[in-house]
Amino acid sequence: MQINFTTKALENLTPKAAAYIAYHASGERGTGRVGVRVYPSGRKTFVYRHFVGKTAKFQTLGEYPSMSISSALEKFESLSSCPDVIKVSTRSGTLADLFDAHKADFIASGKRTYHHFESLRSTITASALLPESTIAKKITTNDIRAVLNFVYQRTQKRAWVNQVRTYMHTLFAWGVKCDKSPLLDKPNIMFDIPFNPVSAIPVLEVSEKESYVGERYLSFEELSIL
Repeated sequence: MQINFTTKALENLTPKAAAYIAYHASGERGTGRVGVRVYPSGRKTFVYRHFVGKTAKFQTLGEYPSMSISSALEKFESLSSCPDVIKVSTRSGTLADLFDAHKADFIASGKRTYHHFESLRSTITASALLPESTIAKKITTNDIRAVLNFVYQRTQKRAWVNQVRTYMHTLFAWGVKCDKSPLLDKPNIMFDIPFNPVSAIPVLEVSEKESYVGERYLSFEELSIL
């Protein structure tokens, strides 16, 4: 949660069942964050968060309103400039980063295999339309449409286009929200994907003939080497 630190904004922070932190909205990255921790009792304290390696460290700066907003920000500026604070610089995540981070989270969640997404990755590579070095947040709906058209031109199967669309939609839906996850083990990468570029692409209608159970579609492995 981000807010602009004003007296009104801090007064409007209401207690919840569990303590939470509202961070000051700042465009700076790699310098730590200053926030207000709100307790169920209604108590509010200023906190400073920074990373040592991949571990988040918190330091209480003072209690609000005994400590003013300006004093808290001054103390934050002083702490964030200390040489003993290890700062984490960030970069924009690429499509390759998105696949790698999604795979790590997918497996860590207890799911058995990443098979379909590995095959999707191979299919995108085979299309030569979307390099893995592409910044993930810059991938457009038209880029996705081009990859799906590649699948259709190679297979002439609408059902396979829908299948690939499903996995691409799942991948980018995860990418949209993953930056906020405390479990993401890549503090130096930010995806900042504003919306799912696959959502605007419609699911294709599939003919009854193509839907026959007896008809065998190409496997992802076969599709990826076409």
